[in-house]
Amino acid sequence: MTAEIDAVSVVVPAKDLASAKSRLCLPDRDRRQVALQLVTSTVAVALRTSSVGCVLVVTSDVTIAAATARLGATTVDDLLSTGLNQAAALGRRRAQAMRPRSPVAILVADLPLLQSAELDAAVAQFRLLDRPMVVADRHGTGTTMLIHGADDAPEIRFGPGSAGAHARAGYRSAEGTLVGLRTDLDVPVDVTHVLRHRRRPGWSVPAPSGPSRVAGS
Repeated sequence: MTAEIDAVSVVVPAKDLASAKSRLCLPDRDRRQVALQLVTSTVAVALRTSSVGCVLVVTSDVTIAAATARLGATTVDDLLSTGLNQAAALGRRRAQAMRPRSPVAILVADLPLLQSAELDAAVAQFRLLDRPMVVADRHGTGTTMLIHGADDAPEIRFGPGSAGAHARAGYRSAEGTLVGLRTDLDVPVDVTHVLRHRRRPGWSVPAPSGPSRVAGS
């Protein structure tokens, strides 16, 4: 992780383990374990990325806060559990206060295939564009990352059809495959995709049963 003043501040909003990943249709203990594994894995990769200067985890969950703090992330307490958009905005305000000259990226917490090289590639693409950028999920409908300049505060519109909503808000769509950066894990069909493309030894997800993925974040 670089200490350069213009390295990106990454904000990772993380839902509490009591409710996270409910659509995976897993037993409660397995669901919690997977949710924690997802956020710690995502944060660990971000912390190892050369273009990233710091990682802020926005959460109301003490287990997530402790686990990601041990990795080196900064915890932002989301005491009101206000939802994804509000948590992302809270983290962005803290990031801009901490490092006012640094671009800010908002990264979802469930990217099991993420690699540092992909984050670096997305940051490099953003720097060439020199304008807010959105990374759509592998379906092209949801959002896995937003990134914008230090002095910007464009709208945050996570939710159904968010990739299009962010494009309408002025974000330019990222190009390239970026497989790990575009692959979030929300519902059972995503597990099949993740296991097919698994890159990290030891990454395991219990076999789920349930409906296919629907448009989401």
